[in-house]
Amino acid sequence: MFQQFQRLLIALFFVFASLWLSFYYQHQLPEEIPTHFNARGEPDRWQSRTTALVSFPAFQGMMAFLYLLSSWLIKNPKYQRFKFKTPLSESQKKEIIANAEQIIDILMISSLMIFLDLQWESFRIALGRTKKLSLFLWIILAGMILSSLFYIVKLIKISRPSSTGFKEAENNLTEGKTSGTKN
Repeated sequence: MFQQFQRLLIALFFVFASLWLSFYYQHQLPEEIPTHFNARGEPDRWQSRTTALVSFPAFQGMMAFLYLLSSWLIKNPKYQRFKFKTPLSESQKKEIIANAEQIIDILMISSLMIFLDLQWESFRIALGRTKKLSLFLWIILAGMILSSLFYIVKLIKISRPSSTGFKEAENNLTEGKTSGTKN
């Protein structure tokens, strides 16, 4: 879906956006800022302004780091330790890795969006511009859940042995056993 440099730019965008929000609103915000919300989107926990101004960008930075790390790990063959119940062809394995990469992109970018929105909404609530979280957060959460379900079904379909894929995987296993006996 994205190349590593594009992922870096996306991650940096969210970190710098969070830093900018904290910098821009630092003198406008009251002493306490909502940082946790109940299921109705109403604030139920508050923190000091200083703590919130630092913790929001720090959390975005950690999320960006996890995004970059997970996307790097999935691309690095040295760390691909997938174990399947049935043998898979090389094309099936490549397709599974490509789909895993896509779901990481979707889930991590959605998470970065959610936490930036939470920061923005927290500041708006603290300034008295609104009383609860907007609908945007719930739309992103629904999108994350639906895309996760879509990719789970897709990965299950890919990992089912097809007649050609099963033959290819069986041949790979046979060749591996044969080459192992020659050494």
